[in-house]
Amino acid sequence: DLNNGLNELDLSQNFMLNFHPRRSNSIKKLVLRNVSKDLVNKLSLNSLFVNIEHIDISINLIEYQTNQNLFKNLNKLKHLNLSSTGLSSLTLLDFEGSVELSWLDLSFNKLTIIKSNDFENTIGLNYLYLENNMIFYIEKYSFSFLQVLIYLNLNNNELKYFDLNEFNSKFLRHVHLKN
Repeated sequence: DLNNGLNELDLSQNFMLNFHPRRSNSIKKLVLRNVSKDLVNKLSLNSLFVNIEHIDISINLIEYQTNQNLFKNLNKLKHLNLSSTGLSSLTLLDFEGSVELSWLDLSFNKLTIIKSNDFENTIGLNYLYLENNMIFYIEKYSFSFLQVLIYLNLNNNELKYFDLNEFNSKFLRHVHLKN
């Protein structure tokens, strides 16, 4: 059975309107870069890919209002690339149950504000990429849940103020704030 031995599925630059995989325990990496809007917005990742560790759905326009549970309960997910997906608010994402998530790329989106509870379900994050958004305000304690954060990139945003004392992480080694 091909479905049980398949480790990686890459459907990038594909304009299929529908894709109906069977539930898979073997697929660890899913790449859907620059695919049809219909395809990415109809996927139910948490019910199809039980052991998924790596998801790249960058360069897509995702309808986050209708896909709020897209990443919920992906308890083995470690690497998530959502760059260039039109994301305007982190409150539209629900990472509940994604306890293994350690690498998150939210760059090249339309984020403007980081709220204090935006990262409360991503406590295992080591690498966070927020560059090339329009972030002008970060609420107090926004990064307090990120106690194992090593790397933060906030380059090319519109920040006027940034307080390094907001971090609880003993591991933080790299902060990029270049404009």
